[in-house]
Amino acid sequence: METKQKLMQTALQLFADNGYNETSVQEIAMQTGISKGGFYSFFPSKIDLMLEIVDNYHQSIQNVANKMDGTNIDLASYLHGELEIWIEHRLFFHVIFKELPPKKDESFTQKMEQLHETLHNHHREYFYLTYGQQIAPYVTDLVIMLEGIMKEYMLYMMLHDKHMNAKQLSSWISRQMDGLVQNLANQKPFLQGDKEHTIEQLLEDIKESVLQLQLSNQNMLLHTIEEIAQQIRTEQDPFQLELLFHYLKSEKVIEIQTIQIERMWKQGGL
Repeated sequence: METKQKLMQTALQLFADNGYNETSVQEIAMQTGISKGGFYSFFPSKIDLMLEIVDNYHQSIQNVANKMDGTNIDLASYLHGELEIWIEHRLFFHVIFKELPPKKDESFTQKMEQLHETLHNHHREYFYLTYGQQIAPYVTDLVIMLEGIMKEYMLYMMLHDKHMNAKQLSSWISRQMDGLVQNLANQKPFLQGDKEHTIEQLLEDIKESVLQLQLSNQNMLLHTIEEIAQQIRTEQDPFQLELLFHYLKSEKVIEIQTIQIERMWKQGGL
């Protein structure tokens, strides 16, 4: 393990054992086997180390989402990878839940908000890919319930030092969500959900994402989005449309959104 990774792993263990505030840079360095000056050659401060730990977890979650190809037919398939990451990073969550760094640190708060937003958006997409657009009015309620269930299982695992099988847990949670979705028809949503989106609206959402991300191939992506919109409006060449979707899906950060639009198109949505 390289020194930087060892520093982060050692720090996480010390934060979990002794508390974030009670753990000094000197102690982290000593336990890692380097000098205090050596620590500062990797991180300007303790909070900067913590910020990079959050970034690493955020990237792990993003990598899981990027592996989704839209062929999964149930929620369990989407949740399995995420739960494996949760279990693998249980020490990280122990620190986040029990030894959270001071909220007065704006940079840490911002990182955690970004992480939460990423997870929230992924869960919304998983629901749409699994159940379709008909759950739009209920999607906010469903996402909150899903995230509450997952969080409580994680807390239980940490507090009772239990190991959980990610595949079994994802299947269990998925079955409970299936039951909830099946009983939505005769109920009103508790919270405001999404309006049912058209393909045109979803393409606009992707366009906005591309512009915000400032990707190197931004112009080509924007041109592809316009071509897809034009092809769908005029019902031209299905084969050409498949090629356009294939290119758009190659950009991992918008792959899940693109899969959702492709499915709507194949189902005859507009």
